[in-house]
This record gives sequence, structure tokens and C-alpha cells, in this order.
Amino acid sequence: MKIQAGHADGFIAKPDAKVRAVLIYGPDAGLVRERMNALTRAVAGSTDDPFRVSEFQSDALKDDPARLRDEAASMALTGGRRVVRIRDAAETQGAVFSEWLENPVGDALVIVTAGDLSPRSKVRTAFEESEEAAAIPCYLDDDEAVGRVVRETLKAAGLSISGDALDWLVDHLGGDRELSRRELEKLVM
Repeated sequence: MKIQAGHADGFIAKPDAKVRAVLIYGPDAGLVRERMNALTRAVAGSTDDPFRVSEFQSDALKDDPARLRDEAASMALTGGRRVVRIRDAAETQGAVFSEWLENPVGDALVIVTAGDLSPRSKVRTAFEESEEAAAIPCYLDDDEAVGRVVRETLKAAGLSISGDALDWLVDHLGGDRELSRRELEKLVM
């Protein structure tokens, strides 16, 4: 299923229990990582629990396509739902994801990240056409989104900002969410 960009944060905060796999893709690599980490925390509680979170590069599927099935079927030693994170998916893995989504095994949530994918991408269509998967786009932030990130970051630090200063920051921060957050963290310090 397709998740519209405006509904992505709500989906990530409370993912649908029937969804077995999520593709997070787009030109904003910082936002892709941010959403992957937020979704991992929503399901597994943290991003660094070695018993509940497994991560590998998608290239590993080229030599061992069964690894996806094996990882998804593995149970967490400490209980709870596992998260399998697969980074940097490429078109060559489209068939692997399609095949697994036809008959997904295990209880783990599989999170796949990718760069900008065309609407005809095999990876993207595998996730968008499956009832048990979701595809979330991550586009570069526009001025409104940058302004929202600035206000949220400063508010979390107990700070406020004038309209002129906000306008200046919006004009000078880029569209990559992660880079914008890093610059804002410097300002907060």
C-alpha cells in the first residue's frame, strides 16, 4: 500500500499490525534514516537492541536471497517483535522482495530503505501492491516543512524564535532533514 507523505509520520508512530514490511525511500536520505529509526523504535523499543533489531546491506541478498526469509522468521531471544532493517535496496532485489511478500514468514517487521525510486521501480511496486506492505516516500523538505522542523527543535530545547529569524533559517537550511537537524542542534548548543 502507498502511504502518502503527509500521513507518513502518523503511520510510523503507530504502524498497522498487519503490515509485515515497510519500504522507506526517496531523495531525502536524512529523512529516510529518521523515519527508519522512528519506526524501529515504535516496534522494537530501540534501534540498538541486538536481540530485537537485525540490520544488513541489501547486497547480501544478491548472494543469499534466503537471508530475508531467515531473518524475518527468527524470533527475538528476549521476546517482542523483531525488526529486520535492510539498507540501500536496489532494483536487482525487486524479485526477492516480491517473492517474500507473496508469502511472508515470521513475525518480524522488515524495514527496507532505498534512494529515489521511480514509480515503475520493481522494489517500489512490490511494496505498493502488497496488502501486507507499505511504501513511504521521503521528499526533500519544502519551506513549510523546514519551518516546522525549526520550531519543533527549538521548542523541545525550551527556546522560541522570532519570525525574521525563522525566515532566515528557512532560507539557509537545506532540504535534507538530517543536515537541517544537525545545524539546529549546533544553534541550540
